[in-house]
Amino acid sequence: MLIERNGLAQADTATIDLDWVNVPFDPRIIRSAHARIVLGVVPAEEYEAGMGGANSRREDNSLRSVIQADSDGATEFLGFVDRWGVDYSENGDVLKLECRDMSAPIRDMQLNENERIDLSRVTRQRGSVSVARRSSESRR
Repeated sequence: MLIERNGLAQADTATIDLDWVNVPFDPRIIRSAHARIVLGVVPAEEYEAGMGGANSRREDNSLRSVIQADSDGATEFLGFVDRWGVDYSENGDVLKLECRDMSAPIRDMQLNENERIDLSRVTRQRGSVSVARRSSESRR
């Protein structure tokens, strides 16, 4: 398993390899899937110390975690499976899942040339973004 934490411009990604023998389903019959990977438990004090700069290293000189934990204290990757397939080899067959985090559908959305995001509504309405059409006069 490989998890990549990307910056703000790209969705985080994960690649999961599963032994084909241990997978109880045929990926050809699945229409869509999501993946939840629990990375571990990080106490609030550990996160706070990791963000502190000077105290960001433990006594053994390893870095403290800077991944914020959820309310249960677990850090996780949650995303959609974009692609999957089976790699066949003499060493064993592997089901490979390629995932992107839950921000992927928003990042994939393309606005038409004559659309814009109405930023005045974003600040007034919680959880709602309005897309407004530009008139031909406003483009001049």
